[in-house]
Amino acid sequence: MPPKGPKAARTDAASPTDLTGVTVELRGGEKDPQNVAYHAAVLDAWQTVQGNTVFEGIDTQDPLSIARGGAQAPFSQNELELSCSGEHRAYSCGINFAWINLLYSATPGIPIRMAAVHEVMEKTFLEPTPMESLSIGIPSTDYKVKSHKGALMRVSPEEMTSAFIMAVARDIKNGAPKDVLLKWRSAILSTPCKFVILPMPMDRYWHALRIREDIVHLFKACHRSCYQRLHEVVRLMDAMRTRMPQSQVTIDRVEEEYKNNVRNMDMSGGGAITAGFVKVAVTVARRMLAVPEIAEIMRAADAQPPSVFNPFGVHTRLQAMIDKCKYKSN
Repeated sequence: MPPKGPKAARTDAASPTDLTGVTVELRGGEKDPQNVAYHAAVLDAWQTVQGNTVFEGIDTQDPLSIARGGAQAPFSQNELELSCSGEHRAYSCGINFAWINLLYSATPGIPIRMAAVHEVMEKTFLEPTPMESLSIGIPSTDYKVKSHKGALMRVSPEEMTSAFIMAVARDIKNGAPKDVLLKWRSAILSTPCKFVILPMPMDRYWHALRIREDIVHLFKACHRSCYQRLHEVVRLMDAMRTRMPQSQVTIDRVEEEYKNNVRNMDMSGGGAITAGFVKVAVTVARRMLAVPEIAEIMRAADAQPPSVFNPFGVHTRLQAMIDKCKYKSN
């Protein structure tokens, strides 16, 4: 039997691997075939904005100071270097939204859902609203930001920035009055932003994924459940009755108030406020929440993690329960 040769180096997970040379980002000349239509839509929106006289030359403008209508202190190279050299390695300020590269992605190759972009556009940016939660990765503390206008690397979710600029283009195409466009211009020139030191492509990749997960967790934590909405509607109706006749506090009136004041509500959830939901809320408040034992059962069910089925989690189930309770045979 011939002597055994030297063992090959292990390449499995038990063997440490140097990933410093790995990059998911597009290389020079590389295209992202998964997002051709998405990129075309974003470019079309940006060209529409740049072609309007209100936004002429906006890509070279400095961000607004607070004295000129800005939302927060504008970008300062000196403050960036001082702040990023500290423990947190980050700096927050107001910037010109047009300084970012709208087509850059730290996580390319993952299809962007245009339906999600349009949903954000029509709910969050239904009217002139500042872009929020914008994060930009820079490679070093002395990175000359103003020398890279139009090329800054956004590491926050693409859907938000795309929806923002597409909302501006929407209003331009729809012939919005000049005062509306001027509000959009101010929002562009005073975009709240956080610069973060992310030297390597994989630093930007993992940071972008963490930000996306943070937003998902935040949404889940703040989302109103059906049970919470029941209390919300009942409380509002009680308050309305203190200021107007009982006859005017109707199901249609409550629905209309929500339509006028919470226009960005997610209508796909089990607690979306519709006339049907308000009708159920009134009945549930009278027949279920008014009974302490039943109210406690509903509260305990709502406190369970999402993986546990909640029979009270959708207003249509509650309506079915109410309908069954009309008959003694059930």
